[in-house]
Amino acid sequence: MKINATTVKQQVLEIPKPLRIFILRAFFCLLVWNIIHNKFLSADNDLDAFFSSTLAGTTSFLLNVFSIHHVSTSGMENGWITLFFGGRPILNISNACNGLDVTALFIAFICCIPSNLKRMVGYILPGLVGLFAFNVVRCIILSFLGYYQYSGFEFFHHYVFTTLIYAVILLVWISYLKASFTHETQKA
Repeated sequence: MKINATTVKQQVLEIPKPLRIFILRAFFCLLVWNIIHNKFLSADNDLDAFFSSTLAGTTSFLLNVFSIHHVSTSGMENGWITLFFGGRPILNISNACNGLDVTALFIAFICCIPSNLKRMVGYILPGLVGLFAFNVVRCIILSFLGYYQYSGFEFFHHYVFTTLIYAVILLVWISYLKASFTHETQKA
């Protein structure tokens, strides 16, 4: 089977225009994220460290408000921050699990769907707050599971919370898609 530029161009033009725009924007977002995160931020980890320390600080603060145990945090060591209940380590918040990648994915998806800037911002800002709040609640629950040495800690950490966060993001994306495409069809 011989592939030529004309055939490829015709096949690409057969793809619906909104899907072509989505694919191009997704590729651009992926490229930009990889360049920014892997080339500029990974060397000094400022953004990862900010996410991790903000998450650890907020979690520690709320645990101190609602727990009978004194909760403290370590400084960033080896890519993670440790939460302590009464001096006992109970949870490590690593840069890999601080929510930065999920947040970037959420923003990228919103930016990939053709829509107006007001609607994008109207979904991104509450989405960022919601993702952060979810992550804080996740860390609080995992802290208690770690403190009481619950045997299901790893299951909750790796499966339950991962499934929940992607399910919530999917629901927000579906809502955003419906709002965007409903507006587009009303304009037409």
